[in-house]
Order: sequence, then structure tokens, then C-alpha cells
Amino acid sequence: MIGFLSHANQLLAMQPATADLARKAWNDRLDAAVAGFLVLLVAMIVVESAMHWIAIVSGRKTAKTLETPFVATRYVAEEPA
Repeated sequence: MIGFLSHANQLLAMQPATADLARKAWNDRLDAAVAGFLVLLVAMIVVESAMHWIAIVSGRKTAKTLETPFVATRYVAEEPA
């Protein structure tokens, strides 16, 4: 994110400022905003997961799985060698 913003500032500091440079600076700022949003989402997932892990380890919450058991089907049958 910092690299995108730094590049945008460098572009705007160049003389003469053209519409192309302004567009590139805008794109860099947009890229920084998108990257910041993704970092925020990942941080939220990590914090929420840590809260669940702490609750399970401390015994306030029971660990349970929601997986279904394996069910053999007749579509794939092993043939004797």
C-alpha cells in the first residue's frame, strides 16, 4: 500500500503534470485502497478465528466439527489384481 501511495506522489511531483500522470496516480491510489481493504478483511478473519480458538482452549466453547462421515459409493469399485 505504501508503495502505491509513494508512486502516486512521485508521479504528481513530476513536471509538467499531464492527464496521463494524473490517471496513473489515481490508479495507484485506487490500488492502495483495494489492498488496504483486503488487509482489513484478512485481519478481521484472523481476529475472529483467534477469538474462537481462545474460547475453545479456555473451555468456554466446545469444539465441534460439521463434517459428514465418508460414504462409499458404487461408482468406483476396486478390482482385484
